[in-house]
Amino acid sequence: MSVISNKNQSNVLNLDTKSHVPALDGLRGVAVMMVLFWHFIVCAITAPAGTVAGYFQKLFHHAYSGVDLFFVLSGFLITGILLNDVGRPAWMKRFWIRRTFRIIPLYILFLSVVLLLHQMGQGKSGGFFEVPATKWPYFLMLQNFQMAHENSLGPWGITWSLAIEEQFYIVFPLFVWLGTLRRWLPIVCILGIGLSLIFRLNGEYLYSFVLPHYRLDGLAAGAMCAWIVRSPVCGSFFAKPWVLNSLFGIGILLLLLITVRTLERHPIDHTVFAFSYAAILLDVVFRKSGVLSNFLAAEVFVFLGYISYPLYLFHEICFWLTSLFLGEPGDNIGIVVVAVIAAVFSIFVALGLTKLISDPLLLAGRKLASKY
Repeated sequence: MSVISNKNQSNVLNLDTKSHVPALDGLRGVAVMMVLFWHFIVCAITAPAGTVAGYFQKLFHHAYSGVDLFFVLSGFLITGILLNDVGRPAWMKRFWIRRTFRIIPLYILFLSVVLLLHQMGQGKSGGFFEVPATKWPYFLMLQNFQMAHENSLGPWGITWSLAIEEQFYIVFPLFVWLGTLRRWLPIVCILGIGLSLIFRLNGEYLYSFVLPHYRLDGLAAGAMCAWIVRSPVCGSFFAKPWVLNSLFGIGILLLLLITVRTLERHPIDHTVFAFSYAAILLDVVFRKSGVLSNFLAAEVFVFLGYISYPLYLFHEICFWLTSLFLGEPGDNIGIVVVAVIAAVFSIFVALGLTKLISDPLLLAGRKLASKY
């Protein structure tokens, strides 16, 4: 069974690097909204058990899994690009060039801004006036290992997931190459999902949250989806409405079960997120005119997906600056007001960075990659 889709198979998706599914942008927009909601409101409110705020926090305490959704999307999209290009001349080089122009410039800007804020706030403590005790891992995208070693996310904690993604971009093309030539990719994905759960069951909390081998489920689940939609046999099976409905229903049920359980996190939660978000992704990809796809293709979600990378990277800075300017809110209503203002501020900053930096450099990266 070929890993690359057969263009003559009408019931299997023919996804290439130029194809565009608006609902996937919308899904990315939902992911970044979840992260902002988690940081700006869920983590900030005072929520004693038994109060309205307490029930609210319990209902939405898994909003942090927006990062897991990002991992599933990255695994799907990146693996799809690699499967479409593997075997062509300089395919790995072209992939790494495009990823470098996509990720690194805005990340360097982030490091420059937080270092500048530190210099401007000499003698002050808290927030982005502080810097990590050891900074060099951040410049090599190894900060997640440093965070695990120090057992602390530190002042630049938002970057842990970027480090995992960058490590994925560097290592996974080699697995795709092997998996494509020897048809091992599905086995690699299944092993990745299983091993990451086993690691977490035997690991410390922060270790299991920030290290790549503990967080393989989302990336592997997304990669498995990319393989499925390009497989004539598996694609035909998973495209059946009853299969999609079953996967979607099971995914939602599992999310509900871990939500009503307790506020305490469990190692299996990330595996549930991986499965559930992969089920949602398959529904969106196979049913492009379905209810969920049409909902996620709404302009607001697509727009947020378009600016999602700078929005994710700079939203905590924007929130911190907003709080400095407005002062600490005295109650939950004040927290919501600050959160709304910070969200608007973050969106404007992200849009400016996208237009001025991200889009031009993405175009430059594509032009450079096309020369190979």
